Amino acid sequence: EYVKIFSGDGTLEYHKEGCCPNDPGSFVEIPFMQSEKIKVNILLTGLQSRITSHFVILKHGLHSATYTPGWLASVENIASSSILIQWNNLTSFINRELLHYIVLLSSSDGSAPYYANVDGSRLDIEIYGLDHSQRYHMEVFGVDALGYSYKTLEVNATTKNVSCGYRPSGMRIVGGSVAPINSWPWQAMLRNSYGWQFCGGSLIHPFWVVTAAHCVHGNSASSVKVLLGAHYKSYGNVSTEQNLDVIKIIEHESYNRPYRWSNDIALLRLSKPAKLGKGVRLVCPPDTSFQLPFDSPNKKCWITGWGRLSYNGTYPNELMQADLPLVSKKRCLTSYPGKIDDSMICVGQDEGGIGGCFGDSGGPLVCEFSGKWYLEGAASWGSKRCADPLKYTVYANIRHLKSWITSKMSSFPVTAFYLSCNFDKSLCSGWEQSYSDAFDWTRHRGSTPSPSTGPSYDHTSGSGYYMYIEASYPRVIGDKAKLELSLCGNGDEACLTFYYHMYGDTTGTLNVFSRSKVVFSASGNKGNYWRKAERTIYLDKVITFEGIVGSSFKGDIAIDDVSIKRGRCLTSPDDSPTTKGNFMSTHVVTYNPTAIPRTPSAKEIQEAVMLKMTNFEMKKWKEMEADFKREVANAANKYCANGGASCQTSLRRRRSSDSMKFSDDMVQIVPGYPRLSPDDPSITLLAFYLQLPGGVGDNLVSEDVLKNIVKSDIKSIERSMGVSITTVQSMPSTKNEVDQEDETDDEGSISTSVIVGATLGSLSLLGILIAVNLFIKSNRFCPKCRALSTNKVNQGIDLDQGTVNKNADKHGVTSSKPSGTTIAWVSVE
Repeated sequence: EYVKIFSGDGTLEYHKEGCCPNDPGSFVEIPFMQSEKIKVNILLTGLQSRITSHFVILKHGLHSATYTPGWLASVENIASSSILIQWNNLTSFINRELLHYIVLLSSSDGSAPYYANVDGSRLDIEIYGLDHSQRYHMEVFGVDALGYSYKTLEVNATTKNVSCGYRPSGMRIVGGSVAPINSWPWQAMLRNSYGWQFCGGSLIHPFWVVTAAHCVHGNSASSVKVLLGAHYKSYGNVSTEQNLDVIKIIEHESYNRPYRWSNDIALLRLSKPAKLGKGVRLVCPPDTSFQLPFDSPNKKCWITGWGRLSYNGTYPNELMQADLPLVSKKRCLTSYPGKIDDSMICVGQDEGGIGGCFGDSGGPLVCEFSGKWYLEGAASWGSKRCADPLKYTVYANIRHLKSWITSKMSSFPVTAFYLSCNFDKSLCSGWEQSYSDAFDWTRHRGSTPSPSTGPSYDHTSGSGYYMYIEASYPRVIGDKAKLELSLCGNGDEACLTFYYHMYGDTTGTLNVFSRSKVVFSASGNKGNYWRKAERTIYLDKVITFEGIVGSSFKGDIAIDDVSIKRGRCLTSPDDSPTTKGNFMSTHVVTYNPTAIPRTPSAKEIQEAVMLKMTNFEMKKWKEMEADFKREVANAANKYCANGGASCQTSLRRRRSSDSMKFSDDMVQIVPGYPRLSPDDPSITLLAFYLQLPGGVGDNLVSEDVLKNIVKSDIKSIERSMGVSITTVQSMPSTKNEVDQEDETDDEGSISTSVIVGATLGSLSLLGILIAVNLFIKSNRFCPKCRALSTNKVNQGIDLDQGTVNKNADKHGVTSSKPSGTTIAWVSVE
């Protein structure tokens, strides 16, 4: 997968390849030159792949930005991996509307800069993912409605060292109660693929979460999701949440031995480092210099979690906390004879009433020493009825298990993957045979057993080892062998280099995958010699070497000298992988300033619903929009699953609700909303409609049903935005509303920042949306361009079929436009 951006004269200015979900993106300047087009070539091969872009139109490049006396930037809340940057309002200095702020942050070590494109209404941003103890230089740029840029003086700041065990100062805590928001910043929530919480955990390293082995036993890493910085379990948010994938689960080898629940501990390796800051911090590992206060009523430790409030009781929506004394092993054995060993630690009070329960598993037991908090336990088991008298809650003893935790974390390969593996001693660290194939790769030296196929010597020295697949009996054509290399990193580019040998009349295929993407593929007889291959990959993937057997024994395939080093391959080919799949789609999208956005159809407006709200904060809408859509989708799922309710299309067709599953992308906001009510500025209006699952065009939930959906779960929808909904009504005077919105678009100040999410099924939308805002902004420079817009876009793009017409390039604008530079922020996800 790749994205290429060409300047106005056709020069390739930007090229990025490979799907990388953790890539922070790139910041590039693309000149229009004499042309009016900036061309983007996109190749997406994954079903869920998308590209997100942000664009700002400038008269000139940022290098020519004007320093504005009195306009200042400052830094606050400096943490180990984040910095909050603030600035005063530039509008008051230039008396002109500000559309965007651009923040550039570069480190003193010369690594790639961080950047952010901020809406002109905001005056701060917190940038995460920084290195600790690093000095950074910051500049803030403002871009006005005419495309002129301004800048502040450079500001310097140094991030702090990584620390652990600190909670927000002055945070008051009491036992057996709802925890204050963000008061236990290392608390992790484990959720399944459907978003349901099932266990807890503790963040002990930006990459690592400690939990109970029984929480994840038998689960794949991809089925476990980690939510950090959370307070609410099911609904509501506190703006500090971080959703992270898990790429590796490490269970204790002696889990459930010698007793049931012995060594109930597991480590979760996160796909990317947690962003440490407000709401997310590390808890310290145990320190044996501090003595644990067993059986001391005056010294208590704390437990937290989202478990049941009592046996057969309800689950709380908010994080709960309780302080409890530690119980000595001797006393705990009186409650659980023959069931307690050194890998366990007990907490609780003799009279019962407070303790862990179902859903708290894996969560932290922490104790405070000298002002810092240390992880002493992970919730494991207890009495069936939860906190019965003299039935204590049992936790995994982190002090006893600390050496295991440390060894597993330190042995997990991170930087070792930048070195080569020649297989001379064994499979190197991080390599393993897959279990999802027909047979294994074989480590071998010298000639392979079958004649006229395979190598006679290794590549490294001529006398060492290599890995190969043996194609002779009992193998049959199409059998696959997979060898996997697990990578960890922050999504940085790296160069994969390896040597392969494919010799034999019936040689099959060698594929190399970076996760699910083919980065290399070769088939057939390549001759009796070693060949070199290089491919650019990203350091957050699993690399898989897949050998596929050909039609006879003359098809041995071998690899040797596999190496990975940081940085892009200098000789990596520009062509796409040779393997074609059903999901591969290539489009050339031309960004030209004559496109207009698609307005909702009459049917969509007809079935839209309008909310009247109070206490709405317009500046936070971008942050709230996803939560709002999710709650509407959830409400629709509940309502339409009700046996007594049916969801209608706008054509009044009945559709069975049994298979309906709504998602947040089916909730469509009517353009121009939210907006203030013209009759009462204290009221905000929000209009939206809801598509049916799998539906397009007129396949909509009817306006009457949508109103009922909103009313059925209005409290959750209100909480998603922190508002009070006073009225749920139909769209008033629909035609006039649309006409009024069109006039507003013509005359108002339209932001040129574009946020584009494209999945494979909507690549035509990618072209339209990007072209839209470039056109609207360009009209400030070239009023004559407007009349050319509608016909040309409709000629180039077939909206009904959802595809990009091959002749789209032929319908660009030929009228003049001033020279300028597009600042394009492009991230490939």
